[in-house]
Amino acid sequence: MPQLSSDCGLQCEKDLPELLFLLKDKYSFRDEMNKNILYDDEIKRFAKLYCITNFCPVLSCHDSIFWLKDPDGVIYIWSRIDGMMIRGGCDMKEALSNFLFHEENLYYIEDYTLELIPVKKAK
Repeated sequence: MPQLSSDCGLQCEKDLPELLFLLKDKYSFRDEMNKNILYDDEIKRFAKLYCITNFCPVLSCHDSIFWLKDPDGVIYIWSRIDGMMIRGGCDMKEALSNFLFHEENLYYIEDYTLELIPVKKAK
């Protein structure tokens, strides 16, 4: 996943609407509120493997990548393509900033153990 330049990041990291605009402009993400977009087996998988429950979808891309927000505001990124869950950040602003500019702060969540593995290290 190519990152935007850090110069752009420094200018807009403080502005949530600008970060959302950048994400939607660079990738084909759209707002998503419909929990029915996820399959029942995926929802069960999130609870069983990652202890993620009572979440709501907030963004999706081509019905294959979903940003999920838990009751504490933590953002997770689920890839239906590879079946991997990423912890994006403690809130939407941090997750957007990490996804767009600071890939080193994104972590895969290991099934069952919940160990966080840096995305960059896993490549």
